[in-house]
Amino acid sequence: MASVKNLVLKIFLNKQLPMPLLMTDTEKKRLAWRCRRGMLELDIVLQKFINNHFASLSEPELVQLDALLDYPDNDFWDLVSTRKEVSGNKYLISLLTKLRSADI
Repeated sequence: MASVKNLVLKIFLNKQLPMPLLMTDTEKKRLAWRCRRGMLELDIVLQKFINNHFASLSEPELVQLDALLDYPDNDFWDLVSTRKEVSGNKYLISLLTKLRSADI
């Protein structure tokens, strides 16, 4: 089921089609819980982000957050701290901008 869902989301994200509502409230709560990390700096940023921005995230941004949470902490922190940049995916860029606005 999850792989079919991921495939559908990739199609919508790549073609910029209207995104169907696919994430349930339970999945959103689970996603927020996954934002607790082992790296202190990342944990602080993510908890502020959850408090300030999580409720207003679009479905594509939630999908991008879910994908980012699969990254190891060091790689995730490199994206948040601008050591690494991304281009081309407007939802990921939007999400990272919101994450970066959570000042430490």
